[in-house]
Order: sequence, then structure tokens, then C-alpha cells
Amino acid sequence: EERVKRSASRAVYVSYLRRVGLLVVALIFVVTGVSSALRIVINAWMINWTSEMNVVSPSHTSGYYLAILFSIMVCSVVLSFVQALSVGLGGLRASSSLHDSSLSRVLGSPQTFFDTTPVGRILSRFTNDQELLDKELPATMADVLHCFC
Repeated sequence: EERVKRSASRAVYVSYLRRVGLLVVALIFVVTGVSSALRIVINAWMINWTSEMNVVSPSHTSGYYLAILFSIMVCSVVLSFVQALSVGLGGLRASSSLHDSSLSRVLGSPQTFFDTTPVGRILSRFTNDQELLDKELPATMADVLHCFC
């Protein structure tokens, strides 16, 4: 028996994203973009703060700059939490939907399929494919998302 290894087609990724939900995908894109923008704002704020400290008579106290920096970082942490929650719940939704679809197709196969294919092979293939959906696909999608944002 030969083992065929292929990469997933574009249709697999599109199907996965549809099952995650377009609203969740849009939320993930927006939150990731805003998180990236906040990192830039934090850097700009730190530059502003340090340049102000070199002035003989600063216009604001260090507490002011620290409070603004703290609030920006709290926003960043909240957005990171929302992003992680969205990715987790969206991935769970897509994985569950694809599992149910795959299971109904396997169980709906003709009897000859079960007569000629060992149960261990069916179970191994099914669990390996599901593991890829649960672990690899969300990680790959997150990597692609971070490249764009």
C-alpha cells in the first residue's frame, strides 16, 4: 500500500473559514489589525515620553505618561484575549462541523467499503485528519494572518 501525501487545496481552507464563520473571521482580522496598530502606538508613546524627559521643564509628570502607557497596554491585553477566544471558539466550531460531516460520510459509505477496508485504517485516517483540523490548520491560518497584519 502506498501512502500519498498532498498539501491541502485552497477549497479546504475556504471550507474551513466558512465553517469558522465570516463574522468571526472578520472579527479576528480586525482585532489582529488593531493589536498591530497598538504596538506601533506603544512605541510612539515611549518615544514621546523619553523625548519629553530630556526637556528641562517637562509639561507632564511621569505618572501621566505611565497612566497612558498602562491604559494602552490594558487595551492590547484585552484585544489579545478577544483574538485568542475568537480563534479558539471559531476553530472549535469549524472542527466540530467538519467532524460531523466527515463522520456522516464515512457512516453513509456502502457496505463494500467496510468489507474491503480494515477498521483500523479507517479509524487511523479519520483521527489523523481530525488532528490536522484541530492543531495544524488553525496554527497555519494564524501564521498567515500575522504575515498580513
